[in-house]
Amino acid sequence: MTVARRLGHSAPDITLGYYAHFMSEAGSKGRTAVDGLLGRERDRRAGRNSPGSLGQGQRIRSLDLVGRLDHYNACMAHISAAERRPQLIKAAIDLMTREGVAAGSTRAIAAELGVAQTTVHYTFGTKEDLYQAVIDQIAEDLIEQVEQAAPEGAGFEETIAALAGALWRTMLEPATGHQLLAELTALHTPKLSGARQGLYRRVIDATATVMTETAQRTGYELAQPAETVARFFLSGFDGLAMQWRCLPDEAAERVGLQALVSATVALTGGRLELVDVPVE
Repeated sequence: MTVARRLGHSAPDITLGYYAHFMSEAGSKGRTAVDGLLGRERDRRAGRNSPGSLGQGQRIRSLDLVGRLDHYNACMAHISAAERRPQLIKAAIDLMTREGVAAGSTRAIAAELGVAQTTVHYTFGTKEDLYQAVIDQIAEDLIEQVEQAAPEGAGFEETIAALAGALWRTMLEPATGHQLLAELTALHTPKLSGARQGLYRRVIDATATVMTETAQRTGYELAQPAETVARFFLSGFDGLAMQWRCLPDEAAERVGLQALVSATVALTGGRLELVDVPVE
């Protein structure tokens, strides 16, 4: 059964009129493209769009195009939302890494993957839901890279240094998505605020786990809770990252990174003297 018959349309031309709305360039451009495929010029003001206005050859071409649409829909039906989800996330990451968050409209993301804009909304609901999925994916990738950076059999200090180095490299390489992650988490919306909190929770937990497991493996006694040390380390790293984005200085950043690792190791080992700070 053709698309036209299934939808209750009297002629394929009517179906094509509706389908033009879903083309990547919806509106006049889409309808012009359809007209071109049908090999005819449509007089819009006269409203001559009735089935009878088509010649025999044009009707055959019309039926052929609708047949292609049938085939396209049949193929699309086999791609579930679960399968489409990672494809859209990757398309969103590729697009926004290349052109920035401002370019990440659902229309542009759909075009990046070559699907209809409605596919994005069907799969994720809203743009914010898609952005949240992007944040989760980038965070998962970064955490995996950091966890794999710890050298086997290394001491506690060497492991913390490797952790800092791995994090810094992810920030310098655009393909890792670190800059995109920073831009997305800077957006202030209710949904993304929750995503931002979840992100920091995951990063803190992952860092604390690396420190705990390394301490246990090397027999290093933690003088402070692992989460306290992880928060200290990450707050220092975030500060260095912010300076790098706003006012980069390679020499100062290297010294700052080395000082951060040294202070983190000293805090963990109880060798850093904590000074009382009046905060109330």
